[in-house]
Amino acid sequence: MLGKLIKYKSTLGLRRVQVKKLRQNLKTACQVARTMSTAKASETASLNSHLNFARTQYLDLYQQQNEKIEQINKLTAENQTLCDQLQCFNNIIQLGYNELQKIRSEPKENVSTLEQLKHIIVCCGQYYADHCNEQERCNRLEHKNRFLNNRILIMENHLQVALDELRNVRITLKHHNHKNEIVPKTGHCIGVVCSEYHAGPNETNYSNLTMTKIELNHQSLQTNNINMTDLDLTTHLKTVKKLLHDQENLIRDLRCISSVLITEESFFD
Repeated sequence: MLGKLIKYKSTLGLRRVQVKKLRQNLKTACQVARTMSTAKASETASLNSHLNFARTQYLDLYQQQNEKIEQINKLTAENQTLCDQLQCFNNIIQLGYNELQKIRSEPKENVSTLEQLKHIIVCCGQYYADHCNEQERCNRLEHKNRFLNNRILIMENHLQVALDELRNVRITLKHHNHKNEIVPKTGHCIGVVCSEYHAGPNETNYSNLTMTKIELNHQSLQTNNINMTDLDLTTHLKTVKKLLHDQENLIRDLRCISSVLITEESFFD
């Protein structure tokens, strides 16, 4: 019995040592578990943080990708529009080049669109320069036309004055002939022919006054028992000579004007 008690006592002491050791191990295990739990929680928090950061980056990248896709689609549409416009410009340049070569009666050459455009620009520059020169020439012709019209009006006035003076001379001679009852051997011949030049149904009519030569031959008047000493026609003869000279200048100027106008009309035709 005593032996059993000793045995139980030793066994109990051994059990106490084992329990104490188990308590220490349990305590160590709890500390380790607590440490591992803390580390796990920290790792979980870190992983969650990384996950949230990755999710944020993913959303940003997804949004950027959508924006890039939208921008690519927009650029693609603009590129297509530019391609269509470029093709339209190429067609216009091609048509312009063909029409220009047709106008200039030159053969079509197989050149690039850029060379065709250069050729069109050069020809347009030449045509523009010709247009400016022609416009300047038209302005000069308009000034010249106004000047010539003024000259014509002045010459018509001079012609009217000359005709009035000749009419007065004729009346004076007729009066003296009637007064002295003298029949001249050779009469006075005054002829005036006016012709009008018509430029066309839609063009300005220019009066081309052409006078035939005016002859005035004064021979000595034969009288029978009548004294002519009181009849002095010297002044009238000087006036008539001056009028004849002015009329010759007028005819020459009018012929020059007519030739100039006919030349200009043929040029514009």
